[in-house]
Amino acid sequence: TYAMLFWTPTLIKSWGVVDLFWIGMASSIPALFGIVGMVLIGRSSDRQRERRWHFMFTTALAATGVLVTILTQGNLVGSLAGLCLVGIGQAAMTPIFFAAVSEYIPKKTAAGGIALISSLGNLGPFVTPSIVASINTATGTPVASMALVIALWLAAGVMLTFALRPAPATQFAIA
Repeated sequence: TYAMLFWTPTLIKSWGVVDLFWIGMASSIPALFGIVGMVLIGRSSDRQRERRWHFMFTTALAATGVLVTILTQGNLVGSLAGLCLVGIGQAAMTPIFFAAVSEYIPKKTAAGGIALISSLGNLGPFVTPSIVASINTATGTPVASMALVIALWLAAGVMLTFALRPAPATQFAIA
């Protein structure tokens, strides 16, 4: 997630947008789609009382968006459409993940478990930029590092889908 957040302005610049204002404006478009997608997908997850497949969907959507971005390199509109899919998937996956975690971790250890997950999750922004920069420098293109992002998202989706058991329908109370 942080790899895409950190590198989106660089990608947009590589597609021919040189003015910093317009790079910033273009970078905000996926976030706007993400806001809408997060609310709609979150509502669906709550309404259906289901987290695993919604999380898998969001990771697959984000991975598909990165793939679209790779396949449309140099085409600003196509690549930006891919980034919008990434924005929706990224924005929606985090709340669904933490909702799933808070529902499945025993209540007496939930605070510590969520804190540990958050702490480990904060290692990503520390490590990922260096890895992405190294891959981009070695290959001369962001395609390989973007493929790594695809693989990591799909791995996360598959792992969570199979690691969590379906939540009992009686566990939820929807207002």
